Amino acid sequence: MFTTDREISAFGLGSFISICIGAKAGILENSTAIGLLAFTGVLLAYRKYVYERERDRKELLADLIRFYREEILHENQNFLKQIDDNKHKLTFIKLDELDLQSIVKEYPDEAKEQMKITINRQLYTLQSVNILNRLEEFSIRVINNDAITDDLLTSLHTTFVRMIEGHAIALMRQRQIETGENTYSKTIELYREWEKLIDRRTSRERMTREWMLLYKSAEKELKT
Repeated sequence: MFTTDREISAFGLGSFISICIGAKAGILENSTAIGLLAFTGVLLAYRKYVYERERDRKELLADLIRFYREEILHENQNFLKQIDDNKHKLTFIKLDELDLQSIVKEYPDEAKEQMKITINRQLYTLQSVNILNRLEEFSIRVINNDAITDDLLTSLHTTFVRMIEGHAIALMRQRQIETGENTYSKTIELYREWEKLIDRRTSRERMTREWMLLYKSAEKELKT
């Protein structure tokens, strides 16, 4: 696979020169040379198409990542600040079931804390719902461009999943009370796919022996 326009041009020029030399030297008949030139042209055009398509896809995903980081994450940071200013507690609810009764049964304290946020109209209407709307736009673009499993988006998996779980009750309220069951359907679809891929171990569980020794060594020096 070619990675630059220059490589494609070099391949085409090299093939053209080789065929011309072969025809002039009598190694290739004229009809054979013409056929090879035609084949080379088709191959070159196809490879250029593949290269440009891949380049366009990478640019599209780069724009999508910028949208996610500069708009969605930025807005969610403002939301988290508002939660802190209003003395609310940030909680997360894993959406194994899209059923309020099951959620309240499994996550009673978390559900109550998130419900307090939806009661606050300023946080719910102006912040949480707006973030969910942007996450739906993001999810639609990811799914429509067949990018669910694209490696370029791997770094977004954890924050996306945690954001959905931090707005779980707001999402459920929108679906079951405000607008209907089809609301945020693409967000939920993407959540289901990415939730399976994230590492849910705690920081302590991920900390290797080497990290622990380094941490304790640094901590010891700070205390001396």
